[in-house]
Amino acid sequence: MNAMRTPMSLAAAAGILGAALAVARLTAPADGGAAAPGAVPDAAAPRSSPSLSFVYGPGELTESLDTPRTGICYALGTAGTATAFRNGSEQRAELFPDPDCGGRPGPALDPGQSATGTGPRSSVVFVVPGGGSAGR
Repeated sequence: MNAMRTPMSLAAAAGILGAALAVARLTAPADGGAAAPGAVPDAAAPRSSPSLSFVYGPGELTESLDTPRTGICYALGTAGTATAFRNGSEQRAELFPDPDCGGRPGPALDPGQSATGTGPRSSVVFVVPGGGSAGR
């Protein structure tokens, strides 16, 4: 008996792939990372499920970048207002004073680290931990 096969629609394939990626994010192991100078490990963050976001804000953590990609410069909201940061990504986060990842980088936060009271920062780029600066 010949079974007739119907090709899967592009939308159905995208839905299946999206569900598989979501499951992969939820089951990924957390990365402990080494301490960067001046950064403090975030002891208050719940560890019930891995978080793949970078959270920032003007004194309080009010904005986030979900699943940031390595090597891309991200502007942090209104230029020069972010002074509090928590790196829940799997990459090292290097902060910059200029919106285009320009200027002198710093501080750098390894996965799981937080920093508050820094000078205002306007952008961030993510690099592989221990991979060095990606300054522009």
